Amino acid sequence: MPYSISPSVFRGLDQAVKWGVGVFVLMTILYALGGSWAEQRFVERMMREGDVIIQELADYKTAHHEYPGSLDAITEQTRRRDSQIKITDWQYDRTAEGFELSRYDMPIYGSMSVFRYSSATGQWQTQ
Repeated sequence: MPYSISPSVFRGLDQAVKWGVGVFVLMTILYALGGSWAEQRFVERMMREGDVIIQELADYKTAHHEYPGSLDAITEQTRRRDSQIKITDWQYDRTAEGFELSRYDMPIYGSMSVFRYSSATGQWQTQ
């Protein structure tokens, strides 16, 4: 006896495929929108952390008339101001013009991010 499939099975399968494609498209759009929102929040958090460290460096310079040789000199003060900051995640270089502070990080939803601040320009750069 030959095996036959009812045409209604194909209509049901067609509807399921259309529904599946629709869900896939919707999820892709939501991920793209959510990813950019999450990435913006990540950038804001990194810059906020950096701003706390920058303020501690400025306070150190006021007290000692020069910037510290390393971030070790301000670790305790930074922890007291914001215990969430991992100062060891940041790189610091004292320069003739002041200092540069940078962090390289890779969030789970994006590509490598570079945050760099120069006291000479007073500006953040992100890549």
